[in-house]
Amino acid sequence: MGKGATYSCSRKQKLNTISSTEAELVGTSDILSMIVWVRIFLDAQGLGIELFTLHQDNKSTIQLIVIDRLSSSKRTRHIGIRFYFIKYHIDKGEIHAVYCPTKKLLADFVTKQL
Repeated sequence: MGKGATYSCSRKQKLNTISSTEAELVGTSDILSMIVWVRIFLDAQGLGIELFTLHQDNKSTIQLIVIDRLSSSKRTRHIGIRFYFIKYHIDKGEIHAVYCPTKKLLADFVTKQL
């Protein structure tokens, strides 16, 4: 879809978190519903995209959702529903999470102070 961000937004999270990994997981869960909607919309337009790439700047979050290690920590039990929503779409092969350094994230300027 080009070289820019297809969708970006900045808003306050509705859930308090106790680590950056949890905050990134909550943010990913919040944006994933938009990714799913865009996928359905593009399919309806005849532009079937096989795989969406989710760029993430937190390696712990990627390990959590790709390697499936949620149950290993007491601190992450309360975000299980969000985790399994993300995990479901990754396991289905619709979403691919890759590491991207913060400085290379195109949409990160919305959330970071300049």
